[in-house]
Amino acid sequence: GKLRRAVVNVRDSSKLQQVDHIRSVLLALVSHELQTPISIIKAYASTLARADAQWSDDVVREKLGAIEEESDRLSRLVTRLLYTTQLEASAVSLNPMLIDLPKSSQRVAKRLAELDETHELLVSFPADFPPVMGDPEKIDEVLTNLIENAMKFSPGGGTVSVEGTVEGDYVQVTVGDEGIGISEPEQSRVFERFYRASESGAGTVPGTGLGLHICRILIQAHGGRIWVESQPGAGSRFTFTLPI
Repeated sequence: GKLRRAVVNVRDSSKLQQVDHIRSVLLALVSHELQTPISIIKAYASTLARADAQWSDDVVREKLGAIEEESDRLSRLVTRLLYTTQLEASAVSLNPMLIDLPKSSQRVAKRLAELDETHELLVSFPADFPPVMGDPEKIDEVLTNLIENAMKFSPGGGTVSVEGTVEGDYVQVTVGDEGIGISEPEQSRVFERFYRASESGAGTVPGTGLGLHICRILIQAHGGRIWVESQPGAGSRFTFTLPI
């Protein structure tokens, strides 16, 4: 019946758990995504350095070409990791100007189509599609990430479409594919850092799980939003908006 005094210190450990989870995912990602190119570079360099072998010029060029290609792959991975950290550490710096989205989409699609012969890329915008204010370089990056994803997760080929519409005070751009799709429970998580859908079979597709995360950061910095609609086995449609 007497009052007893006590001091209770309560700490929310969810942030620490989240950091630990991100750390473990990052380690798994880096060990998996870096190990392959490092192994290839090491193997080809060791082969060329053998003192008991005489390689023809064609073989040397082939091996050096593979080393260069894998080095570029490593560079892209490290650059993307650093870029994501930079975006999250500070506000996104934008250099806004008028953007012609139909022309930008055509340019990006044409560039990517030249690198892939298994997909048909279709770009469709209405004739009166309005210009928007934004950073052309960063919007190009969003378009590149979305189209590359659509092609990567459609291993059987098919059509990749880029469609533009006007909805009130916003323009809407949708990148659709006929690929493996994403299950409903995972659709809300695909924009998380390092997250890669597993149930749909995406785990067999190489990648860092950063592309869509970067897209979300850049689109939100422009005052828009981005989402996905998908069904496993029936393709996906990623849509983002930008204010007119």
